[in-house]
Amino acid sequence: MKAVMISGVPGTGKTTLGYRLALHFGIDKVLSMDVVKNVVKGFTSPSAAPHLFRDSHEAYAHDGKAMIDGYLMHAAAVNALLIPTINQLKDSIVIAEGVTLHAEFANELAIQGHEVRHLNLWLPRENLTERYAQKSKLRPDAWTMNLDRIMEIQTYLLETSDSNIHSDGVSATLEKAVTVIEDLFN
Repeated sequence: MKAVMISGVPGTGKTTLGYRLALHFGIDKVLSMDVVKNVVKGFTSPSAAPHLFRDSHEAYAHDGKAMIDGYLMHAAAVNALLIPTINQLKDSIVIAEGVTLHAEFANELAIQGHEVRHLNLWLPRENLTERYAQKSKLRPDAWTMNLDRIMEIQTYLLETSDSNIHSDGVSATLEKAVTVIEDLFN
């Protein structure tokens, strides 16, 4: 299976890029980890899967963990949901997007024999603040109030990824992403 994994904190354009890449390359499988997580939450309880019921920037609070340790526990719980799907799509190309899809997870998939390209989208703090203000009707204050925690996750993602892309407009971001992943399609 071939996969493009797109990570980045909320508001960096992961979903937009995922669908733009799908259109560009003619891929019919785009998986949003937020959607996957929300579907699974309908079949379990907070006591059975506590990390699925928190946002990535709030997961640390569950066990009193350090911020990044909590994020990684949350990511492991969410990413585990993707493994069975990936294993079923042996001869397919998949694009998956989500804050949990960090570079280490992409490397784990590669070790299992999948051909994976990882992209991490990022924005400066002031751009994220602007985007969160625009999206405040969807999630009043949730991101703005947690901006320091979100920035901590972004720093972690930037430090651990080899393919960081400044999300500076849909066309420019798409062009940069295509350059990084086009060998997957040859």
